[in-house]
Amino acid sequence: MALNLYNITHSYFSIIARIALAEISIPYTPVLVNILNKSHPAQFEEDYIRLNPAGTVPSLVGSIVVPGEAQPREIALTESRDIVEWCFSLPTAPRLPDQVRDASDIVMERFYGGNWDYIFGVGLAAPDKEREALVAKWRDRETAAITKIEETERKIAAGAGVSDLEELLERYRRKKDQNAERIALYLPSLPPNPTAEFPFGLDRAKLLCSEFEADLKAAESLANELQPGVCEFWFAGPVFCPADVVIAALLTRFRVYGYEGVLFGPGTSGYPYLTNYWARLKARRSYINAVTDFKMDT
Repeated sequence: MALNLYNITHSYFSIIARIALAEISIPYTPVLVNILNKSHPAQFEEDYIRLNPAGTVPSLVGSIVVPGEAQPREIALTESRDIVEWCFSLPTAPRLPDQVRDASDIVMERFYGGNWDYIFGVGLAAPDKEREALVAKWRDRETAAITKIEETERKIAAGAGVSDLEELLERYRRKKDQNAERIALYLPSLPPNPTAEFPFGLDRAKLLCSEFEADLKAAESLANELQPGVCEFWFAGPVFCPADVVIAALLTRFRVYGYEGVLFGPGTSGYPYLTNYWARLKARRSYINAVTDFKMDT
């Protein structure tokens, strides 16, 4: 049995994957993908772009022996959401009641996917500075893709593995176009200053915390309904589930931006449910393994 997780230590999506794997006790080997190295961006290497056409992290690749199955399963997952769903679908994962699964799916839709840039990028940092950093990063990736396109076109012109290289060339072109679209989106579309409709920084974090506080109260009610007298509840009810994995990664971003002490420190009581929940998350073995104690060769 051997699984490799291509990831970055502080990547939000990588954290999601690592917590899910640790929660279900799935062993893996972490492999660093240094996508911010301008001189040698690993996500544009031919082997990696064939594995993951999006050129992103995380990617879970390899094989695993599943209890009750005669042959190892071959795994190739290139989205953290798919990795989470796969982990919680295994026979060794806890069974999720239908109500918990439904509530968890709603949380995944709210805080995973198309809106992540707004939550984890400009939304939680100084808007102009963060926007400039994101545009610069995507421009670097666009340039790297263009370089790879030119290299691949030269190989095709020389007649080396033409059919295979044509597919590779198309993947580089899609990556270049994707980054060009993101640059075009971010340059004009985001407000230059915080507004009531789109707050930035700590105000944005507080808004999300208020939402989470209400969500956790609802989760407590569902937990008591499903398991009367339950002493502990999680984000979607009585069972730790995919929703908790996503929220754990989001709250970790609060810490990265320096908001943890302001929101949950001594003397603060604006979010009692969330403060208690965050403390329990940080004490959970899967979080300690995937975040607090996680180390990877750089």
